[in-house]
Amino acid sequence: MLQTSHLQELKRRYISMYMPVDEHHEKDANGEPIPHDDEEVTESMALQMKMTASDIEDYAKKHGGIDKKDMMKVASMLKKGDKKGALKYTKTLDTDPRDYLLKMIRSTINSYRKDLDALLKTMGEEVEPITEKDVAIPASIDNLKKIVKDKQNAVFMFKDGKVRVDLFSASALVQVYDALKPATKKKFEDMIQTKGGFVKAVDFAFSMAKK
Repeated sequence: MLQTSHLQELKRRYISMYMPVDEHHEKDANGEPIPHDDEEVTESMALQMKMTASDIEDYAKKHGGIDKKDMMKVASMLKKGDKKGALKYTKTLDTDPRDYLLKMIRSTINSYRKDLDALLKTMGEEVEPITEKDVAIPASIDNLKKIVKDKQNAVFMFKDGKVRVDLFSASALVQVYDALKPATKKKFEDMIQTKGGFVKAVDFAFSMAKK
């Protein structure tokens, strides 16, 4: 489904999203790298930050003590997507709350890196030919999300043929779909019901990835 140029573009995009830490990162008391406050916050990371913020709030209410107010403030910043502000404020705190909060923020970033190796392992691999043993499934957003979740390609069935959909194509399509307005999502769902429309949707997804 993908050409090498598409794969290389997605490799670049995923690397930028996962933001690998280099040896020049500042370290905390445990020797762990402290995330840079100027690292990009993607839409997906913003969602993860909200989840992390909720965990921090729960912890602060139960165990925050005198640091509860500071923890709640950092949680509020994360909920707003202000990772830079959260990191800047966290670095001014005393050792215990600072190390806990940095650990939580770091876990937010690491959650996006854990799948990077699996994603990049498929870079440059030839797409398997479709055989009689392949079970074709309907082209749908749910099945695209399943490909991303399972990290396994799948064969989509159309009236005019079949298409093997790889992880990167599915991931790009899901990202575009999630960013659409409700009214436009229905049009996108209809578009991928035909083989020609599906191919156009993939091309559009990769054109967006290059921006």
